[in-house]
Amino acid sequence: MSLRSRLISFASAIILLFTFVPFSSAYAADDKPEPVIPPLEISPVSTRVSLNQKEQKPGTIEVKNYGNEPLNIRVYPTPFSNADGNRNFKNESDYTKISHWIKIKDDSGNYQDSVTFTMTPKQTKTISYKIDVPSNAPAGGQYATIFFESLDDQKSEDSIKTTTRVGMLIYANVAGELIREANITNIRTNSFITSDNLKVSYTVENKGNIDFQASTTLQVSSLFGRQLYNDTELTTVFPDSSENVEFEWKDTPGFGLYNLHYKIRALDQTIEKNELILVASPFALIIIGILIVVLILAIVYRARLNKTRK
Repeated sequence: MSLRSRLISFASAIILLFTFVPFSSAYAADDKPEPVIPPLEISPVSTRVSLNQKEQKPGTIEVKNYGNEPLNIRVYPTPFSNADGNRNFKNESDYTKISHWIKIKDDSGNYQDSVTFTMTPKQTKTISYKIDVPSNAPAGGQYATIFFESLDDQKSEDSIKTTTRVGMLIYANVAGELIREANITNIRTNSFITSDNLKVSYTVENKGNIDFQASTTLQVSSLFGRQLYNDTELTTVFPDSSENVEFEWKDTPGFGLYNLHYKIRALDQTIEKNELILVASPFALIIIGILIVVLILAIVYRARLNKTRK
């Protein structure tokens, strides 16, 4: 076989491989043990309430023991805060005072800071609570969690003891002067991606006294306009805090040139932009490099052949 035929055959094989082998971002799955499934279930898992000073707001939570053993349950409120995706149920602030306003109703009809009771297997029980809002309650957001905690240890298959705790989040809005102010900064995208998913990231800051939701829309299309991805994600931003938001097209193909359109909204701020993104995984770059080498060799061979004929 001549050198020319070999080059043509090699280039054809590479082109076929590049055309029909899908390039995708691969990630190894972590070999993690199965988590212990908690036998408690509550409904609802979150609630939003509007409050006024000197008001008493009642509420109920339904809890079910769907396990096969009796459970001793303790119910109690805690503060709740969330900064940059890190939930905290201990730290107190001006926005978690509501955790001291919540009282739980016991089986005798009295309201307590916490109550305990026993649930039989498969039993469903309704728990009542109330929020006593003081006259000096600050205007704006207040956040707490009402936890249902099993006092009985649960064991996994590996005999690891765990404690079951599930909670309902309370998002409260106390009447008065509400300040809503958002600030979007540090918007980042990569125009050339080699080993990651296509994404947009940014920081959104809440300078007000009430939570809001930041909306991120990510749209990806081919150069010919065919839509490949379109999704929207909502992020709750709490007062006096900021969130670093990262929204990505998971399982981005390993090679391609894409039109990216993103739209970020937070209160009265809206930022949107179109960008051209090149994605090329290391494997795709190797294939491209081989094709370039083959092309150069073919050009050199052609030039020498023409020179020989002369």
